[in-house]
Amino acid sequence: EATALAISPDIGAVAGTSVTVNPTASTTYTLTATNASGTVTKSVTVQVPEPPAVVHSLTAMPAVAYPGQPVTLTWEVTGTESLWLSADNGGDPGSMNFKRSTVVYPQVSTRYVISAWSPVNGSVAKAVNVEVSLPPPPTIGTFTATPATMPKGSTTTLAWTTAGATEVSIAADLGTSPGVVTGNSLTASPTATTTYTLTAKNITATVTKTLAVTVLQPPTIQSFAAIPASITLAESTQLQWAVTGATGVSISANLGASPGVVTGNSVTVSPTGT
Repeated sequence: EATALAISPDIGAVAGTSVTVNPTASTTYTLTATNASGTVTKSVTVQVPEPPAVVHSLTAMPAVAYPGQPVTLTWEVTGTESLWLSADNGGDPGSMNFKRSTVVYPQVSTRYVISAWSPVNGSVAKAVNVEVSLPPPPTIGTFTATPATMPKGSTTTLAWTTAGATEVSIAADLGTSPGVVTGNSLTASPTATTTYTLTAKNITATVTKTLAVTVLQPPTIQSFAAIPASITLAESTQLQWAVTGATGVSISANLGASPGVVTGNSVTVSPTGT
């Protein structure tokens, strides 16, 4: 009669005449019986059939994408780690052994198939379609300058609204261009009248909108003369001038009456003193 009983693997010392096991794969169990006279063993094999390969799911996120947009394929498979991912466009991504997901970049609408293989039931598969289409063209809602007319040395605020654009930029026909911009406004300091072009683009199209900022330059007095410059008392002389960029011209005198606001390019005066 045995004084000690043990079963391997993973069970160890036992008592009585039976024990329940739940092997997940075919397993050979060895019973070892021991007493004072020695040790004897006996083995038995429990056959557990291999599970069949099953593809439970294959999903794409997003299922509708733009050309070249990353799409994550995710699958759930049991019964095998031997996996192959094929595509009807752009070439097969290939072996996915021991993976649960991958990222693809379809350029056109593509059907992806994940295939799983097992010696029990051969190859099984599941497919998912990714629809690839171009987005609508971008739109420019508004493009404004506040103020649109300004004195030289001042600033103006350029503001815009766009939709569907992956990149927005502003170019100036004079001076430094802002280039690629973010947000919806910026401050500009043009030194002369400048045309700004707002460009919004995405993979489908490019659209533009322009506006002009008028910069008022300081007036310039090109010439101012008295003809004749020397007269006798009670004589007259003609003041003549050439002015650009002025919204108003006036003349003042240090003696006597001043001509005040004048128009044209000359006025006759009769000074009473120098």
